Amino acid sequence: MTPNEYLELQTMLLIENRSYCSDDKGQFYEYLNERYDLDKFNERYIQLLDKFLNKYALNNTEKSEEHD
Repeated sequence: MTPNEYLELQTMLLIENRSYCSDDKGQFYEYLNERYDLDKFNERYIQLLDKFLNKYALNNTEKSEEHD
């Protein structure tokens, strides 16, 4: 992973964590849902998470797979 990808992943983790905050009764999640394509966000998040977790894969074939 590049430094920019690490930063992007960290930012996405913070956004995800904030969306679970119960103090605002779901207002932050509603804000995100109304203004942003969360499917696109989740797709990119999964790509970055796969890249990050690849070195911890139990199956060696998963380690050798290329992820775009």
